[in-house]
Amino acid sequence: TKAIDEASALEIVKLINEILLELNFYEKREVLDSYPVNLQIEHTNLCNARCIMCSHSFTRNHGGKSLSEENLDCFRKILPYVRRVTLHGYGEPFVHDRIIDILSMYDSYGIKMTCNTNGSVMNTELADMIHKCFYDISVSCDAASKETYEQIRKGLSFDRFKDNIRLLRDRGSDLFMRMAVVVMRQNLQELPDIVRLAA
Repeated sequence: TKAIDEASALEIVKLINEILLELNFYEKREVLDSYPVNLQIEHTNLCNARCIMCSHSFTRNHGGKSLSEENLDCFRKILPYVRRVTLHGYGEPFVHDRIIDILSMYDSYGIKMTCNTNGSVMNTELADMIHKCFYDISVSCDAASKETYEQIRKGLSFDRFKDNIRLLRDRGSDLFMRMAVVVMRQNLQELPDIVRLAA
């Protein structure tokens, strides 16, 4: 079928690029004739939280922006060569207003993704897309109780966080999920319960 042919062609392109990358490395070339296989892209530096350990707590998204379609077009030509994209940076990746379109675009090039998220933005469409094209995901949570969570992650709801993560897990069991925790005096006493929450 056409879909299989396109997928096979993309795989060949990626393999040839990887061979060129290895040759460039082996020959210690200063100018490469290959493309990167892994990209880290900050689609937005906006965040919907003001966590006490983050500068968003006092900058409040001052000067924040999201990647425009024009910016995306600038690197679209190298996407056929890319294996993985990390949606990381200073912001919450899922607050980008076109995140589904962006993830669909990467998926159309056979790219697998990962990111760190605060888990505050989720719906069935996003959860299904994550299960379709992510190889893993890191979820930030610094508490096991509503009071501590909302004291640390100002502007977010602990109940909504738990509902969103349950929704993401309920849409499939193959996605590797990890919990990222910033240990601080505010949550030190909850560490055992945080481990239980993650489980």
